[in-house]
Amino acid sequence: DMLESTVKKNTAKIEVKEKKLSDVMAKVTSLELALGEISRNLEHQEEKEKRNLVTIQAGQVELDKLQMLLTMREKEMQHVKQLARTIVDKRREVEVFFHEALDHVRQEIVASRLRYKKQALQDYQQKFREATARMIKFPPIRTFNKSPNNTSYLYADMEAAAQGYIRFLFY
Repeated sequence: DMLESTVKKNTAKIEVKEKKLSDVMAKVTSLELALGEISRNLEHQEEKEKRNLVTIQAGQVELDKLQMLLTMREKEMQHVKQLARTIVDKRREVEVFFHEALDHVRQEIVASRLRYKKQALQDYQQKFREATARMIKFPPIRTFNKSPNNTSYLYADMEAAAQGYIRFLFY
């Protein structure tokens, strides 16, 4: 009986140990599966990180290219601004020159008109003196055009004076 009881005890102990062994083996299998999963996840993570690193490096290369392009564009823009400034300055110089030239021409026109009037008055006074001194016959009287802006009238007036007409100026 004792043997039987010892065998039963040992059998019970063996069953408990087999159950523990089975539980431990199940845990080992479960842990191995989890370890495999973790290992795969780590491999995937490493691959992702490698891809990300490659992407980051490619992005950095692209960023460097864009930075160089931006620097070139900035230099180009500065050059264009400088050219624009030069063009504006030159245009201003040309405008000042044209305004000065226009003022000079206006002054010349005024001076020319004054000389024309003075000469006409001198011619008139000379002819009138000569006529009153009975040196010459009184010349026919002609009124000249009032528009001093039209040069054809000016030339016609000068020609008429050359033919002996006395000039009467109305301007």
